[in-house]
Amino acid sequence: MSFHREAASYPSSFAVDFVVGGVHHQFGFSVDDDQVTEEWLYYYPEGRQRRLYERGADGTVTFGRWLTGRRKLIAELLRPNSLYLSVAAAQGHDQLSEVFRWFGFGLRMATDHDFPQRLDQTVQLCLADEGKHTAASAMALLRFADLGVYGLEIKEWDEAAREDHQRITQALRDALGDKVRIQQEQARRVRVEHRTADGVFPLGLAYESSGTRTWIGLIGPVITTLETGGVLCVDELDARLHPYLVDALVGMFQSPETNRAGAQLVFSTHEAALLGRNVRIELFRDQVWFTEKDPHTLATRLFPMTEFSVRDSADNLEKRYLGGRYGAVPYLDDELLRDMSAAFRHEGGREAGRTAEADEGRTPGAA
Repeated sequence: MSFHREAASYPSSFAVDFVVGGVHHQFGFSVDDDQVTEEWLYYYPEGRQRRLYERGADGTVTFGRWLTGRRKLIAELLRPNSLYLSVAAAQGHDQLSEVFRWFGFGLRMATDHDFPQRLDQTVQLCLADEGKHTAASAMALLRFADLGVYGLEIKEWDEAAREDHQRITQALRDALGDKVRIQQEQARRVRVEHRTADGVFPLGLAYESSGTRTWIGLIGPVITTLETGGVLCVDELDARLHPYLVDALVGMFQSPETNRAGAQLVFSTHEAALLGRNVRIELFRDQVWFTEKDPHTLATRLFPMTEFSVRDSADNLEKRYLGGRYGAVPYLDDELLRDMSAAFRHEGGREAGRTAEADEGRTPGAA
């Protein structure tokens, strides 16, 4: 995102590289407020780029000879604000439908906004038939985090409770309008079981710590991605989780024993300890990317650690990063802190003055 007055006149571009059927693909497009201005799809059999199709600003689609099927008929159905890939999938094009399905099943997201969906994935794994390894894996990962959690109690909602939720939701919408955001009702009631010497005690999910809820919401996407392959993108992986747990989670994707399907974890983090020597996993330089804002335009630059000369075995990457060797660290202006302290002192003096004036105005013996 760029902050300038003519930003709306510039299209936004997106591109992604991925593997379908063991073959590297690259898909991308550009859009403005009204239409798709550009779209392309290439693949790389035997490591050589081959064009499947390209779409220009005038809407014309040019095909490569490696794309078969009813490609021209699909182009005739294309609208200015729709992607050729989406239309092709809707028309049942075999070759492009396989690529389209990757975005639905091969790319998973984990953000604060999709917690209900992620929790439902965890619940579905736990409800799997006995004997299925996914249920056992979910329970093992739940207990692995050392959160004092023994299991999950999963029950269908009582019909009266469901009706109460719907009635309250409707009352809020009537009072505040349709634009009010109401947290989606979970398909089932989930309580977290804690085992002590006195027995098992279930606790409602809402009463658990944010760290416990975060971990439970990650179990479903993590196990599903490790089992089936694909990419899991997590925003702020270190948020609400202990560094040891973050380290272990990254290690699951690094280990060929737990990641047999070639799954990939892409995450953002502020946890510099992942670069240090007190971790169980080792991130390679081409796996580490930094972001840094331009102070004049506020545009964010993304650059890899491979731009720097690093001795993987000798350099303490965590120490060098925190020391500013690679950039991508915030600039904290101590002068602003002094301004804040001065403002507090000034306001404190004024408050003290008003208190003294009030005391002077009191009559003797007044309470």
